[in-house]
Amino acid sequence: MVYSSTPLQIGELFIWSGEIPVARPRSYGVISGKDAGVDYVKDEGLLIYTSDRGPIIFIGCGHRGLIDIVRYCQKITGVNHIHALFGSFHLRSASPYKLWKVRQFLSRKKPDKILACHCTGKWGLSGYPHQ
Repeated sequence: MVYSSTPLQIGELFIWSGEIPVARPRSYGVISGKDAGVDYVKDEGLLIYTSDRGPIIFIGCGHRGLIDIVRYCQKITGVNHIHALFGSFHLRSASPYKLWKVRQFLSRKKPDKILACHCTGKWGLSGYPHQ
């Protein structure tokens, strides 16, 4: 097992993202124990499959924000077009403004497939093509 906070190539087709940087981190709880403190979930990463049609991004919980996640994946792969986004977009408690921003961003990026699940939320799914 290899732990990495930076991008790591896994074979020919997979990339581990490492920690996803964000301009304004948001806390999601607290870390207990000896090193107690606010948890910004900075160690959340994701898996990227580099298909011939463009990257397929497998998102766990999406705490780092869908916009920051997609931009970071584009940066580390060097590919602008995203073939598919798969996973949770963490939008179940998002404000209407946040939902609008994400929708506008995805409209500009035009991923081929959007496959959202668990804590994306009902409102986070509305307006996306269900593919």
